[in-house]
Amino acid sequence: FHRTTTGNDLKSDVIGIDGVYKYTGVFATGEYYLRRRTPETGSRFRADGGFVQVGVMLNRFRTWEAAFRYGTRDVNDTVSNDDVVEIRGGLSYYYRRHTLKFQIDGGQVRTGRGATTAGSRKDNELRLQAQFIF
Repeated sequence: FHRTTTGNDLKSDVIGIDGVYKYTGVFATGEYYLRRRTPETGSRFRADGGFVQVGVMLNRFRTWEAAFRYGTRDVNDTVSNDDVVEIRGGLSYYYRRHTLKFQIDGGQVRTGRGATTAGSRKDNELRLQAQFIF
């Protein structure tokens, strides 16, 4: 919340567009947003970003699904080399639809180190998840 703490709070104004496509085993979604941030002290800046994500059912029983995701955002347009880029691929197995499912995904999140440091930090991630509803 703007002006509610002793820190330098940010006020955000965001406008975005998103969409979904779903047809015979293909699901795609995406979003892009324009965000203007105003700190209590300092200059206003933009922090835009977005993502696209696609999933495809791999068999006619709809038990296996492969997915891909790409996302990017600029943390602060007045600072160079601070973008965050995410690339992931995943595989899901639905034993009882969403009642019992297993998912694994892996990818890389690249974070720019800012204007004072060259290069970027690259975090490789691997996640495994099991979900059951009782």
